[in-house]
Amino acid sequence: ESTSASPELLDHLATFCIQRGIHLGSFRRVISGGAPVLPRLLAKLERVFPRAEIISAYGSTEAEPIAYVSKQEMSEPDISRMLAGKGLLVGKPIPEIRLRILRDRWGDALGPYTQSKFEQEFLPPLEVGEVVVSGDHVCREYLGGQGDRENKIRVEEAVWHRTGDAGWLDDEGRLWLVGRCAARIQDERGTMYPFSVEVPLSVQDDVVRSAVVSFRGRRLLVLEFRGPLRKGNIRSLLPSIPNAVLDELLVLNRIPVDTRHRAKVDYPALVKQLQIGKPRLRMQL
Repeated sequence: ESTSASPELLDHLATFCIQRGIHLGSFRRVISGGAPVLPRLLAKLERVFPRAEIISAYGSTEAEPIAYVSKQEMSEPDISRMLAGKGLLVGKPIPEIRLRILRDRWGDALGPYTQSKFEQEFLPPLEVGEVVVSGDHVCREYLGGQGDRENKIRVEEAVWHRTGDAGWLDDEGRLWLVGRCAARIQDERGTMYPFSVEVPLSVQDDVVRSAVVSFRGRRLLVLEFRGPLRKGNIRSLLPSIPNAVLDELLVLNRIPVDTRHRAKVDYPALVKQLQIGKPRLRMQL
């Protein structure tokens, strides 16, 4: 038996089974994607599906799939790097796709390029930038051309799709995501991508969800927290993100997420909520 489902659905299923001591030993493969598949969920799925290969799949509506990785392939150093804020490992790109990292210029139209000029834009391994892909199964254009200028790059006869994700390639050619390009924080203190904080905090039991956002010139860490709201409880989380340069921490009743998968932080909606809402707790960092 096998199953494929969103991280949100599988998280609810795994929680239900763990609370009742249920193990689904007949499954041989469990695939999750469509939203970040975080280390905590992978560990929960291993408990519930003890004989299954647990696979994290990465793709988009315009290019599905792009890459995948099995939990069994992740080493302890891989997990340590994720929890140290280096990003979310999503695996090697599939053979049918070409994937490159460009300097993050999300919001600016790119191209057209000649092939040689485009290749000059590629970043080397270990450098963070914008993830772009091309292949036979990658959507070349949108209906009526709406959105093509912003999301497509024409390179002679080829068309490359801009995923809107930022990431980097390791020395093994595996892709690590660091968050959405549009969620990048860039100020006089440097550049910060949300997964550098959100992935390490995702393994904390009392953190339902976290988000990092720039708001009125300040770097905010926003939490959806299930435990007692004591400043000591909140401060105990900070050692898990020692390299994060942040100004303030807020706790909200709920962090808004996308309506499709109910798992990805909706950063524009979060900014709107911060403009009108009152946090449950506010703390300077």
